[in-house]
Amino acid sequence: MYRTRLAAAAVLTLGLLAPVAGASSVAAAPKVKACGEAAQVKDHKVNRANAKAKDAKAKGKKQGHSKPTFVHNGKVTAVDAEAATLTFVVRGGQVKALRGCTLTVVVTPTTKINLNKSATTLVELEAGDQVNVKGTTSRDATGDVTYTATRVSAAAKPAKPAKPAKSNKS
Repeated sequence: MYRTRLAAAAVLTLGLLAPVAGASSVAAAPKVKACGEAAQVKDHKVNRANAKAKDAKAKGKKQGHSKPTFVHNGKVTAVDAEAATLTFVVRGGQVKALRGCTLTVVVTPTTKINLNKSATTLVELEAGDQVNVKGTTSRDATGDVTYTATRVSAAAKPAKPAKPAKSNKS
């Protein structure tokens, strides 16, 4: 009787653990995030709301309207100096929906670019650099959101340390 109960308990335990083990192996697979216009439009709306709040708070202090601004950071995937664009994978920022998405930012001649806290140009940035981008967003008549950088702060990707040579001392 004791052996029968022990065997039944073992079968039930394995039956309960097997689906959990299978689910955890499925969850370990990398997620492919679908990033599109919806996330960018949401980001632009958040930026526009923040700009309106700043205008309301500063009423009477200054003239004009604030532009919708963004701040995102991530890892550079491509730099196109001819088209004056910087493409990076968003790791952090104001809207969580953009995290993990690839974002292309327009770099103007007035954009301030720093690499390792030194002024530089867009040409000096490379894929793999960590970047923090601040700028403005705008939305055209078709609904496309354009990101324009006003400041780019980058840190060069860390160089891998050289491995010491092995010596065969006997």
